[in-house]
Amino acid sequence: MRFRTLTAVLTGAVAATAFIAGTATSTVADPASTSRLVLRDGPGDVWKFSPRTEEQTQVAFPRADVTRAVLRHGPEALTVRMRFVDLEPVGRQLYWVHVRTPRHQYDAVLNSSPGSRRGSRYFQGDDGSRSCRGFTRHIYYGRDLVTMRVPRSCVNNPRWVRLGIFNQLSFRAHGPRFFDTPLNHESPASDATQTRRLYVSKP
Repeated sequence: MRFRTLTAVLTGAVAATAFIAGTATSTVADPASTSRLVLRDGPGDVWKFSPRTEEQTQVAFPRADVTRAVLRHGPEALTVRMRFVDLEPVGRQLYWVHVRTPRHQYDAVLNSSPGSRRGSRYFQGDDGSRSCRGFTRHIYYGRDLVTMRVPRSCVNNPRWVRLGIFNQLSFRAHGPRFFDTPLNHESPASDATQTRRLYVSKP
């Protein structure tokens, strides 16, 4: 996935996206199950993208810097918990979870903007899905934490999923955008990476 494509997705023009198969880096599997992953990303690897020049540089930008994520494929829902360095209610923030199943792909997006800091939701699948009842989200600015929950029924109750996770912060429509992912330290202009398969856990 290139910056231009990623930017279009994260700014609301969401489309089901075919990811390049890959294995997440810096992951820790729950020893009791393959249904849970902990991604330890660390600080200092935010990428700044300038739309006018298409220049991309790695910068220290705490407000968009995710350092840890916990992903779980539970019997009822997929859950994602993202921890940031310094999450603040500024600019327009988007948090995107891409879900790949054996048959389909889905995008769950959370958008926080001035006047709507609780966050609006967007959901779309390549099977024609346009909504997801029970898709919940919480942004805890005082705790530097974002959580998202997608019921398994919204993604057709798959046996396994692979997840791609990104976030974006911007301040002006045509100004620079700041991206990060807990999956690796690479630029979003590189081929996107997904987690390994996460199998549904037992109730």
